[in-house]
Amino acid sequence: MGVDPARSLPVRVEPADDEGGLGFIFRLLSANGLSFRDAQHWLGLKSWNPLKAQEIKVLAWIAGVDQSWLVDRTVTCLGWDAPRTYGLMGHRFGTGMADYLHSAKLCPLCVKRKKYHRVTWQLRCICCCIEHAALLSERCPHCGNLIRWNRPAVDICSCGSFITAASAMANLPPHVSGWVEWLECRLLNSESYKSAASYGLPTFLGSLSIDGAFRVVVAVGLLPDVNCPLSQASAWATTSIGMAEIVSRGIDRLLCLGNRLSDISSIEPLIHLPILERMRTNGASSSDINCASVLLNYLRAGSKTHFEQRGRYLRGQLPLFN
Repeated sequence: MGVDPARSLPVRVEPADDEGGLGFIFRLLSANGLSFRDAQHWLGLKSWNPLKAQEIKVLAWIAGVDQSWLVDRTVTCLGWDAPRTYGLMGHRFGTGMADYLHSAKLCPLCVKRKKYHRVTWQLRCICCCIEHAALLSERCPHCGNLIRWNRPAVDICSCGSFITAASAMANLPPHVSGWVEWLECRLLNSESYKSAASYGLPTFLGSLSIDGAFRVVVAVGLLPDVNCPLSQASAWATTSIGMAEIVSRGIDRLLCLGNRLSDISSIEPLIHLPILERMRTNGASSSDINCASVLLNYLRAGSKTHFEQRGRYLRGQLPLFN
């Protein structure tokens, strides 16, 4: 990283309590007349994400903020060996959990008023804004392109238009508001504990990491019916509205089982098994691994189809999570 240590940025900005590290760097660069592309060339960065420890150290120095604060709020790689794991706000996540490579999803109403990105928006499992009861936006309503980090200002798209809320705000599907509120509470304060049941969610999710809870919900809710092509469901999952529907469907199916997780075999044809299989092998916590093992055992015991082949990817398909 070839940054000149004498060239700290002259204009400083104060970070917000719930601001993400990448969003903070975006505001800092904008205040100093730099784009993400300019700063990447200046600092010699190969990529903005995931950032390495030394790169974050230099960014913290030129920004004039505490290094530990920036590390905590930036998606960082915890292990470079496959499968890779990542850290954010003191939590551990697997590959595929963070939205940071290609787009910068946001709530247009929050950005218009607060002028910064919240740290929780970087996770795929966060698909809506609780304050405004609205889905997060990943595309500009004017040009239709993905909202990029490399843009003129926090509330302006790279096309030059202000990023505004869609004229017809979609209503949140059932359970999504409680789901996001519960996850944000856990993410922003890892020492606090609020049961999943208090948010209208399946009780057993509270024993899992954020990563594990999300993977179970997606595994159960990804497919709307047995005839839906996996490629179509996976593409839908990349949008906020699609993710909201998947979360709503997954939680609803789990709630129907109640405390009888052994009955999960009754919906086995609707479950995307590879997610649970990878969670059993590479779970973010021991509880995640144990939960995946238990669910797979129940599914294997009650399966009426050829379990070892059901739900497998076809050749050339990319997995949702690695």
